[in-house]
Amino acid sequence: MSLFVDTDIKFPVPFIDLPSSISSIDIDSAYSYFLKAISTKFCTPDYTRSDHFNGSIWLRFVNKCMYPELDTDENWGNFFKDFLKIEETPEHRKFYKDAVAFYKPYVFTLMDTLEAYTGKKHFAHGVEINMMPAHSSIKAHTDNHPYDVQTHRVHLVLSTNNDSYMICNGERRHYDKGQCFIFNNKMRHSVHNDGDTPRTHLVIDFLQFNNWSGW
Repeated sequence: MSLFVDTDIKFPVPFIDLPSSISSIDIDSAYSYFLKAISTKFCTPDYTRSDHFNGSIWLRFVNKCMYPELDTDENWGNFFKDFLKIEETPEHRKFYKDAVAFYKPYVFTLMDTLEAYTGKKHFAHGVEINMMPAHSSIKAHTDNHPYDVQTHRVHLVLSTNNDSYMICNGERRHYDKGQCFIFNNKMRHSVHNDGDTPRTHLVIDFLQFNNWSGW
């Protein structure tokens, strides 16, 4: 049996609201850190994304290295070589390790929230911050990575405006800064920022364990 569930665990609705225990001060801190990060040359390259994401700015974290047991040179090397497709430098390694260390508390707080809602243990598989500039959109699509049917995708809103919204399975939804929700990315969806300010979300894909016995 696989360590993680190998069947579709998605809830049959586009959105599920979750309570958020992350303070407004911490939300502002998370957003400010990202603004500083995107001013560097180390942010995740555009070519790692599909065409329908063009225009968005993002920072993707190596999946496994949030856990001390998996924070290895091999896993970091694979991240730079296989995912970013760049030649790693000490500066790259420091940038991403610092970002992981900064955002790790947010990830595990949201994991606790998800586990309280589902009653199941989870593993942070994919973590990213996605910023949509003013007056931009992400085209309608359905995510098709093999892990998508095995994960719950959780969003935390770091910045937004009243003219920013998502449409999923025909349902339009706006979330305010600091709100948290589960999003069904296996349903057809699009994202729109018609406002004059950026829309920025922390997005985490959580794999659900079949059997949990620790590492």
